Amino acid sequence: MTQMIPRRALIAALIAGPLTVGTLTGCATKGMTTEDTTALVDSQAALNTDKPNWETPFWERWANAGPRQAERPDTADGEAPLANIGLVLSPSISDGEALISTLYSDAAEQGLRPLPGGLVAETLDSAGPCQQDPAAQACLASLAAYPGVRMLVEVTPAQGGEGLSAELHDTSLNAHYRIHRFANSEAGAAALMDEINRRVAMAPWSSRVFQGEDGGLYISASRVNGLNQGQQLDVREPGKAVRAPSGQMVAFRPGQSVGRVEIVEFVGDYLAVVKTVSGQTPDSRHWITLPAKQ
Repeated sequence: MTQMIPRRALIAALIAGPLTVGTLTGCATKGMTTEDTTALVDSQAALNTDKPNWETPFWERWANAGPRQAERPDTADGEAPLANIGLVLSPSISDGEALISTLYSDAAEQGLRPLPGGLVAETLDSAGPCQQDPAAQACLASLAAYPGVRMLVEVTPAQGGEGLSAELHDTSLNAHYRIHRFANSEAGAAALMDEINRRVAMAPWSSRVFQGEDGGLYISASRVNGLNQGQQLDVREPGKAVRAPSGQMVAFRPGQSVGRVEIVEFVGDYLAVVKTVSGQTPDSRHWITLPAKQ
């Protein structure tokens, strides 16, 4: 079955001003250093902070904490789990509280789950492939396995000093997109989230397995994403993108189903243990997806 791109109207973009989007032809992220990528943020509202500490930059206040997560309803009816996104905010953005608060508060409605900034920052710092280029294919593959990032979103000041720009890196499709300019406001954040959701919807929800030191197989998703203990998931070969003559990606064809795994245990809010129940035991190249609807 082909996954078609939804045609969503970016109403919030009209409020925020022009939101111009382009496709990146290269994998390298320009203007962002490894130090920049560690300045990740989470919303103050989600952290339930009583009083802001105005003496400390907001990205440092939130770097090692994460938003409180509410469990998504069960997905036994086939509803897609929340897709994890990793937000990276440049430390040169001194006022981003409205932006981040809106991104977190609107995410679940868009089918997205922003990961805690400290978790993504620690991974970017410790994963070897990410230390030189966080947008490289090897780094994106590492992020897809843990902490399960589907879309890495890097936000920087826009050229010319007005508004913000963003680069989106899809770990599933190894695709890269640039949003050249959007407003640093709640409306701009809503437009950004709508664009992230549109790009994420180009392929079905999926996860990757990795083997723990105990020999068990893990995926970076949990009850918070909407998964359930005992739920079975398909093991699929990598799929293929469908491109228009212009080269634009317009649809996605999932790979062949080669096995099935079952969720046997959750480990905190970020991991689930799976076991093979039929077919091939998955490895890092396989996609773990919801079973196709009959």
